[in-house]
Amino acid sequence: MDTCVCPQCGLYPLEWEGLRKVPYAPIKVVSRNAISRVKRLTITTNLKAVDGNAQRKKSDLKKRQSNADTLPLPKRAKNRLTKRYTGASQCDLERVKSSMRSIDKLCKFPLVKQPPTSRVYTAVAAIWSRPAIEQFCSLVRSTRDLRTNSVRTDVSGDQPARIAQRVRSIAVSEHRSCLERFLVRLNQLYLAEEIDNSKDGRLRADPELIKEIRQRTGMKAAQLDWHRKMGNKWKRICSGNDGLLCFIFLDAQNPFYIPPDTFTGMTDEELNVFRHLLATDFTTSICLAGRAFQDSLQSTTPDADFLWEAREFPVDKLPEKVLLENLKLVPSAPGDLYVQGKYPDWPKPEEWPSEWEWASPVDPISLLHPNGRQCDMCVEATCHCVDL
Repeated sequence: MDTCVCPQCGLYPLEWEGLRKVPYAPIKVVSRNAISRVKRLTITTNLKAVDGNAQRKKSDLKKRQSNADTLPLPKRAKNRLTKRYTGASQCDLERVKSSMRSIDKLCKFPLVKQPPTSRVYTAVAAIWSRPAIEQFCSLVRSTRDLRTNSVRTDVSGDQPARIAQRVRSIAVSEHRSCLERFLVRLNQLYLAEEIDNSKDGRLRADPELIKEIRQRTGMKAAQLDWHRKMGNKWKRICSGNDGLLCFIFLDAQNPFYIPPDTFTGMTDEELNVFRHLLATDFTTSICLAGRAFQDSLQSTTPDADFLWEAREFPVDKLPEKVLLENLKLVPSAPGDLYVQGKYPDWPKPEEWPSEWEWASPVDPISLLHPNGRQCDMCVEATCHCVDL
């Protein structure tokens, strides 16, 4: 059989009886993915038909790709996508449970139909844990310590008394340190909220406002931007759960050794699952306590007194119902109340003047002249002396 050669072939110039010279025919590549398998087209091939088929295939492929997000997925494909998102098997979640329950025997875990990521599962359980409640109580105690203790280091008394004072001072300083770290986060959150409120419908904050903030505070742009980013993260995490910030561990030196990026590193999808799992009565109860404490840090809001402060409160042993009951505020009325006839047999005080007639107690406010002095501690018409 003769070997066919064309003018484009390197053997074409040779004169040999086994070579048969033929005209040159161009090559058409049908697909980019078939470069290694090039097919020679004869002169009689309909090139327009081949090119049209390739274009239709390419158009159909693009259409399928563009509709991939809207087309219903087969059941198996859905399962594969879900597994890729969660990244946690039931065994992974059981390991998280076992590890956390070895430290907190009463640790509470979310009930899930579809396993979330280990990060989300750990974050929810950490917020519901007894060490998180302990952290909240420590923050409350620290505000009490600030009122009753100074920063002086001198002690007095005998040696046991001096040692006891040193130990108490260490505890006070630790409480203060926790409070300061918490206040950094809280102010970062408030900073992000203030800047967002200043946008007034714009997508970005006014550069002139940011410039003025830097001039007033002397803070570098990178540092201010970092605090703002952190504030936005806390804002996203606590969205819909005001007061939750009190129950997020302040650093990695917590009993579970859970780092802060367990919370700050969550994706948007994880945050949606996180908020969904937190939507329980337990979260509502602890957030009410957290919000009351956060509000009490403002000078215009009265202090928040909690029931657990006047009781023995072993957080690691109390049943859930008793725990949540103790986290409630001490019942109080916003003003003076007088209920006529509630104490009909109230005894007359010993120092009551004999020339005065004694009868059942009357509303003490009714004895005040409306235009007279209303407070024994100041001369203001409206004051907050009672809050002091």
